[in-house]
Amino acid sequence: DFVAGNIQTILAYGWRKVVFLSTGDSTGISVSLKFEEQANQNGIRVMDTILLQDTSAESFQVALKRIAANPTRLIVTLFDDTYLTLFQEAEALGMMSKEYVWIHSAYAGEGMLYYIARLSNLTEKINVWLDGSFSVLADTTIGEHGYQHQDRLIKFSKIMPNLYVLDEFNYPSSLNYIWDSMLVFLSAAQKMIENNLSFTDQSSMIKELRNVSVVGSSGPISFSSSGGRQQLQFKLSNYRKGVGYRTVGYFNPKLNFTGTSYFRDASTQIPLDSLPPNEEYINKGLIIALYIFGSLNILFYMFNLALIVKFRRTTLIQQSGYLYLHMILIGSILMVSSVFVLGTDMQFVSKSTRDRLCMLSVWQIGIGYVFLFGSLFAKSLRILLIINKPELKNSNNVDRMITTFLCICFTIEIIFLIIWTSVDQLKAQPKLKDDERTLFYWCESESYGFPVAWISFNMFFLFCGVVIAYLTKDVERRFNESKIIGFSIYNVFILCTIIIPLTFTIKESPNITFAFQCIGVIGVPLGSAVMLFGKYQFVLLSSINSKTESNSGRTSASL
Repeated sequence: DFVAGNIQTILAYGWRKVVFLSTGDSTGISVSLKFEEQANQNGIRVMDTILLQDTSAESFQVALKRIAANPTRLIVTLFDDTYLTLFQEAEALGMMSKEYVWIHSAYAGEGMLYYIARLSNLTEKINVWLDGSFSVLADTTIGEHGYQHQDRLIKFSKIMPNLYVLDEFNYPSSLNYIWDSMLVFLSAAQKMIENNLSFTDQSSMIKELRNVSVVGSSGPISFSSSGGRQQLQFKLSNYRKGVGYRTVGYFNPKLNFTGTSYFRDASTQIPLDSLPPNEEYINKGLIIALYIFGSLNILFYMFNLALIVKFRRTTLIQQSGYLYLHMILIGSILMVSSVFVLGTDMQFVSKSTRDRLCMLSVWQIGIGYVFLFGSLFAKSLRILLIINKPELKNSNNVDRMITTFLCICFTIEIIFLIIWTSVDQLKAQPKLKDDERTLFYWCESESYGFPVAWISFNMFFLFCGVVIAYLTKDVERRFNESKIIGFSIYNVFILCTIIIPLTFTIKESPNITFAFQCIGVIGVPLGSAVMLFGKYQFVLLSSINSKTESNSGRTSASL
C-alpha cells in the first residue's frame, strides 16, 4: 500500500512535516485524501498538498517553486510516466540536492533511468545518483531474475535523492504475479469443485479465495480477512557507492530496522524534514533602552533610601515606620531588577540557564511584590492598631505584631515558589510562529496550575490591602495613607488586567512582550513609590531649605 508504506517510512525516520505532490486526477485526489487522513492520525503534518491538472514542464515549475518557498524539505510524489520532467525541472531549481528528501511512487525508477541515461559516464553517474538512496521491494524466495522493467504492481515508497529508488535486480517480475494470480484462482476453483459449490455463487468464491494458502513464484501467498496479501514482506535496501545494495530494514507490517541507514556522502545523519526555523530574539536597542529606564528607577529608589537613612531621626520617618519604608524600597528594587533577567539574550545561554532565568524573574517579582505591598499595608495596619487598641500603644508591641504578619506573608510566598520550582518550574520553551519559519522562546510550566495559583494569591493579597485602606479611610490626615494604598492597588489591577492577557495574546512578538512585561514590573512599584515618597521628599527637602535659609539669616544678622 503506497500510503501506508510512506507513512511508516516517515515515522521510522522521525519526520513530522511533509508536502504531497501528485496528479490532479481521480487517483491523485483519492490518494492525497487518504494520505492526509493517515498522516493526521499518526501526528504527521501535511504542510501543503499540490495536485497538478497537467504535468507539463511549466506546471512542474510553478509547483516546485511553491514547494521551494515552503520550509518543508520532505516531498512525497505520485505520478506515472512524467517523472523525467519532474527530475529535470527539480534539478534546474536546485532541488535535487541533499537538502531535499523525495519519496516517489514505483514509477520513479523508469523516469530516473531515462534521466541519467542522457548523461556521459553512465556507470559513475548512476553510482553518484544512487549513493545514499533507498529502495523498497518485495522480499521473496525467488532467485536471480536479472534486470527487468520496474514492477508496477509493487506500490511502495520510493525515495530520492537522499531516499531514492531505482530498479533493483533481485525481485519478481510482473510475469510472476500474473502466474500467481492464476494459481490463486485455480486453487480456489479446485476447492469449490471439491465442495460442490457453484461458480456463480460470488460470496463462496470470495470466501475460498481468501482461504487460499499456497507458495507461488513470488513467494508464500495467503490473504487477510480484508483481502490483503499476508506474509509478503517488503525489505528496505540502502545503496552505497562502492558497496551496492544492502538490506537495512523490513516492513512487516511496520518498518523495523536491521542495519544502519547511510545517506548522501556516507552520512548516518537523518536529513531534516524542514529547514531549521529562524530564531527571533529581543531587539538589542530595546533591551538597552529598558535597561537604562530600569536603572534610572533603581537610582530613584536608592536616592529615597539614602534620604530616609539621613532623616531617620525625624518625627515624620519615625511615625511612618522606618523599617517598612526600607522594605518598600527594597521590594521595588527587586521587582525592577527582574527587567535585567527578562531581557537576557537567550541565544548566548544554555537551555538549563534559560530555564533558571525564567524562574528567577518570578522569584524577583514575587518576593519584591510581597516586600513592597506587605510593607505598604503594614504601615497603615500599624496606625490602625495603635488608634483602635490603646493597650497596644507601645509601638514595640505593634511592630512585633506587624513583623509577624509580614513574616507569614513572606514565608507563604517563599514556600509556594520553592514548591513551584521543584514540581513544575517555568521553562524557556521554543515556540514556532504561525508562519512555521520563526522560532521564539516563551517561559511556561507544564500546566497553568501554579501560575494561576500564584497570581490568585497575590490578587488576594491586594484584596487585603483594599480592606485595610477602607478601615483607615477616617484616620487623621497626616497618618492616612488609604489614598496611596487605593492608588497602588488600582495601578496594579489596571496594569495586570491589561498586560497579563496581552502578553499571552502577542507572545509571538518577543519585542512587544518584553516591552509590556517591563512596563508592568517597572510601573507597579513606580506608581506606589511616587505617591508615597513624593510626599516625604517634599517635606524633608523643604525642611533642608528652611534650615539653610534660617542659618543664612542668622549669619547676616551676626554680621
